[in-house]
Amino acid sequence: MSFAARIPADMLIHRFELRSFYRNAMKGFLADETLSKSKHGFGLPFGIWMNEYPPLKTFVHENLQNFRQREILNTHYIDKILEAQLTGHATYYGVFIWVLVMLEQWLQTHNQ
Repeated sequence: MSFAARIPADMLIHRFELRSFYRNAMKGFLADETLSKSKHGFGLPFGIWMNEYPPLKTFVHENLQNFRQREILNTHYIDKILEAQLTGHATYYGVFIWVLVMLEQWLQTHNQ
């Protein structure tokens, strides 16, 4: 980390490519297809965790019940998302459920 922290910014960024320094440094060590592939996101498997860990499922349902009472979103829409998460789209809809739960937690924390 101390080495990486000392690398000047103008060496790290080349024509708006943030990882050019590291890609050049790893040439010959990593496969060309690894070095040239584009960045892709890391999905949070919240929906799967929710299905497999009952205390998390309880936490989610309690928070979504509180969120429903705020009437920010149509309650039928929240129900449809929960249903879709349970019927085979756990990863995709789990992210949205996580966002709603975090919003509810934020609202509670800030007395909203």
